[in-house]
Amino acid sequence: MNINYKKTLAIGLSLLMFLPLVVSAASLIPAVCTGSDPSKCDFTAFATFINNVFTWFRDISVVVAAITFSIAGANMLLHPESPEEIKKAKSMFTKTIIGMIIVLVAWLVVHTVVATLVNSSTNALRFLSN
Repeated sequence: MNINYKKTLAIGLSLLMFLPLVVSAASLIPAVCTGSDPSKCDFTAFATFINNVFTWFRDISVVVAAITFSIAGANMLLHPESPEEIKKAKSMFTKTIIGMIIVLVAWLVVHTVVATLVNSSTNALRFLSN
């Protein structure tokens, strides 16, 4: 099998696998912005959208991390005699954990800022509402 054919097949299957996640991205837009009254699409809707985008990326990164852990674990199981492959697999584990920590901290920061700025009972900015 040609190496370019393998890469094309892997990319195609990956895109096919992630297609439902991409299609579900339309649900990120708050419902108030898709209605007939565009005046309700304010900063609160924008803050909700930002929060939804970061939540969506967090969810996708968990799926990618699970796939990466599976590949690294399979690499360790299939090549137990090769120190180079074991070292590569451990590096994949470490990089995946560091990446997930970065993604989760970024999500936590954005979620905290949005929750601080927007009052959930009035759906208005906290410093503008009484």
